[in-house]
Amino acid sequence: MRRPVPGLAILVVLACSCSSSGSEPGAGGAGGGNGGNGGSKSSSGGAGMGGSSGGTSGASNTSCTEGSATTLPKCTTTLGASINVPAGCRPTVDGAYHAGEWGDAACLSAGNDPVYLKYAGDTLYLAWSMTPTCGCGAQLAFSKDSAQTLDGSQFDLALLDDPFGSSGDASELISKSGGWGSQGAVASGIVIANPPNQPSPVTYELAIPFAQLGITAGQAKTVGMAIHHSSDKVPSGLTFDATVPSLPANPASWLGLTSSANWR
Repeated sequence: MRRPVPGLAILVVLACSCSSSGSEPGAGGAGGGNGGNGGSKSSSGGAGMGGSSGGTSGASNTSCTEGSATTLPKCTTTLGASINVPAGCRPTVDGAYHAGEWGDAACLSAGNDPVYLKYAGDTLYLAWSMTPTCGCGAQLAFSKDSAQTLDGSQFDLALLDDPFGSSGDASELISKSGGWGSQGAVASGIVIANPPNQPSPVTYELAIPFAQLGITAGQAKTVGMAIHHSSDKVPSGLTFDATVPSLPANPASWLGLTSSANWR
């Protein structure tokens, strides 16, 4: 049974990263656009999470050389106002972590939960080992421009922290001038994967095409990102929408995702 946002049946939001504190709603209906994955499993050898990952030159689209099943290590990086997202190998987006898959990614923390980010080809990849805390939604929001306020250039992926399905029981919201719009299906091309039936932790993996983020390979671009799950929020000073307090506001203050290689 789906759990709507308290006091607003059509809205839901998600956010997570290296800092903590906040509160959020339940995620909505099953998302669309979750039918593919980032690559094929190869179960060969493997050197642990921090080991060699294959295909890390530029934004090549080489599949990761994957080993045995593993967990995401805790992140010890101190988070600033932005994080440099590296190019890496292409992970298989199936909700299962394997050695050699995320060792070439940058990391941050959402409370005590690690979040890993990298890109390959024309896609941003994200892994989030989420601890269920409230049977509620986790909000993962992105801003495609440098707007000071919500203006239609932001979108939020709302994921449950206790999903029954294998794509986060996810939904998506698009911002509008001064606020957030209605909850709907996840945009085509965005892939969300996790083990079904309320696992703990929820080993999320996501693939988000550059086109959804306003990124053009070879051009400098900073993408805003905000995370909110239970009492965890990223950045730590994240503020929230006046109408739906679990949804991020003030996108100019969100964590900046940058690429020293200009996403190439």
